[in-house]
Amino acid sequence: MSSSKQLMREFVLTAFFTAAIAVASYISIYVGPVPVTLQTLLVLITALLGGTKIGLLAVSLYLAMGALGLPFFAGGIGGFAHFAAPSGGFLLGLLPTVLTASLFSPVNKRAAKTPLGRSIALITGALLASIVLYCCGLPFLKWRLGLSWAQTLAVGFFPFVLGDLLKMIVAILMAWRFYPKVKNFLFSSPESHDEHPRS
Repeated sequence: MSSSKQLMREFVLTAFFTAAIAVASYISIYVGPVPVTLQTLLVLITALLGGTKIGLLAVSLYLAMGALGLPFFAGGIGGFAHFAAPSGGFLLGLLPTVLTASLFSPVNKRAAKTPLGRSIALITGALLASIVLYCCGLPFLKWRLGLSWAQTLAVGFFPFVLGDLLKMIVAILMAWRFYPKVKNFLFSSPESHDEHPRS
């Protein structure tokens, strides 16, 4: 496949995932200073399905367009000031989160080849990425609101644990189900008649 065709396919997937994250951000419920949103679910799916390059580009574009004022953040809000909100640490943490999860993407050429290895990689990636997001978001939340650690966990962690576990499960299942199609789209040439994606 020519490099131009490869870049075009990567561009298409990047645009798709960027739009998907933006749409998911509209689905949000505020249960305190931090909203419950489907944004993180789509970030995980983007990382596990798109890999490192596409994942980072998609999330970077999403954050940049939201910072410029487009209504892409939770609840249809935009603007750079949103990064300074109590939940801003979670927003900024999306980049290290997508990077962490993408390292375990089955789309990567060095990904685990066996079903068991692939399952372990997806679970590990989703779990570590979620931990990274909390490590970015909770200290910022504590600092902005002047809370104790007990108060911070009460408003920024415990209400979200069950939902985040469900998001991880959904992201893992989606990545498992659709990674062959994404990998085939990214790496197979039109002339190939192989039914299986390239490694």
